Amino acid sequence: MEYKFESVTEKFRKELYANDFLVFDKYTKFKKLLNTREFSLNKERFKSKNINIWETDGLIDKTRTKESGWRYYSLSEVIWLELILVLKRYKLDKSVLNRIKVKLTEDRNINQDCRLPLIDFYCYQSVILKNKIFFVCDFNGRFNFLDKAQKRGLENGNRYMSLLTVDFSLLLNELLKKNKSYLVDSDTGKRITNNNLV
Repeated sequence: MEYKFESVTEKFRKELYANDFLVFDKYTKFKKLLNTREFSLNKERFKSKNINIWETDGLIDKTRTKESGWRYYSLSEVIWLELILVLKRYKLDKSVLNRIKVKLTEDRNINQDCRLPLIDFYCYQSVILKNKIFFVCDFNGRFNFLDKAQKRGLENGNRYMSLLTVDFSLLLNELLKKNKSYLVDSDTGKRITNNNLV
């Protein structure tokens, strides 16, 4: 029996993602912080050769500025780059990674502030609402973001499936520890929380 990844979070996503996060202005500041291109990459971690290949393959957008010639990325894009690194370790090829990227960006037309709307939403779930989030995917590129209970349900119902699991919350927290300027409101100088989101 083939498992439907989307069915685990279908109601949750419809209520909180499609009908709330993507359409209401109360999340605008958070979405802008996630999508402002102001960060350069660690050259040791992300080799220029790989970045060029990933741009050519369509895995990442071209972000080189005309003025300086440097590439700048948003926090959402850095998270996607980190996920690419993890998934590449499991030997997922570019066609599988492209399927994942298409799904991550499919709601871009609903909200122009978000380049990777699903990543933005689950950053909100993890950072602001303090939910433990996992990125779970199979070797065909079907994936979902799950909280602890959803992940446990998936594991209990699918003992014989091989699934890749990335602790999304941990990955995000590690990035936030490394760069203290991520998710800091430039107007106030304070880290964005649920209390100062608007």
